[in-house]
Amino acid sequence: MNARRLAALKMLATSWPGSVEGGQGLVHMINPSGHRPPLIWVFNAETEFRALSETLGPDQPVIGLRSLNLIVPYSDMRVRDQDELGRHYGEILSPILSGRPCFVGGNCQAAHISCAIAAHFLTQAQPVLGLLSIDAENLLPLPIPYAAIFGEFSQEFNPCLKGANLFPLWHRAFREVSPRTLPAGHGEYFTAPSLSVLAAHVSSFIDHYHGRLVQPQASRGQHALCSKVSLPPQMRTGESVFVSHPDGVRVPGDILARWHDHQNPSLIMRAHPVRGDTTGAGGFDLLAPDTPGAWELQLFRCQIGIGPVHWAADIRQSRLIQIDPA
Repeated sequence: MNARRLAALKMLATSWPGSVEGGQGLVHMINPSGHRPPLIWVFNAETEFRALSETLGPDQPVIGLRSLNLIVPYSDMRVRDQDELGRHYGEILSPILSGRPCFVGGNCQAAHISCAIAAHFLTQAQPVLGLLSIDAENLLPLPIPYAAIFGEFSQEFNPCLKGANLFPLWHRAFREVSPRTLPAGHGEYFTAPSLSVLAAHVSSFIDHYHGRLVQPQASRGQHALCSKVSLPPQMRTGESVFVSHPDGVRVPGDILARWHDHQNPSLIMRAHPVRGDTTGAGGFDLLAPDTPGAWELQLFRCQIGIGPVHWAADIRQSRLIQIDPA
């Protein structure tokens, strides 16, 4: 993890409320003796942490972490930066939680860090009861319940306001999906009138899934799909290539393809139905991004209403594909 970024995170979180946990000055906890499952949330500012924890009440432990907001310009943000920070946070938090089931959340760019935290927990057998996000799209698929929260007036970040339908993706990317809205524009979630609605959404989600821990399906003998299928090292923008499944690779439903650009903060998620080609071989049509560059591809086997079915195997590997202009 970049030492300068860690130092900046520590400095910006110095005045944050709560007890400092983990020895690095990065983790702050409010209401540690509360009886509800801990809520780990990645915030963009101290005021957000104070507002949400106070509104949730003294029985809700809240662990506040800071995003890279104001440290890395948004135009320079890369998925790998957020993934790296999420893994670092996960390593600090695991001994603090010590197996206690938790919920993980984040708003806007911070949501991608929260996904990386949850993914780290799941690979280390730390129980995660659910994920919450506000105004975030194309999140890492996870085999847990998901609360998709969007601002009703968030013109740039609420896909429903642009006519998009994300339900087909959500129902493949997560075990269960609970869509919710806030009476707010982008960045207005932690002030009135949105704050009380947000706290109610968070509390009801925690109440619903508290005690409903479902372990990810075991993937014994399964290899990461990216490691078993023959993927082209290069594609052209918008090109579609049929990718066949080798013998022994189980594909029970559809394929989720998650692309992220190594040079730009771009993320694309697409669902590809499994089909047979003219010879009868099973596979799927992989559609390349419309923007040239070096793109990293992750493939997840999934089923509607179940989510990723071999997540523990598929999360282990990705593939770099060069996308050239058509």
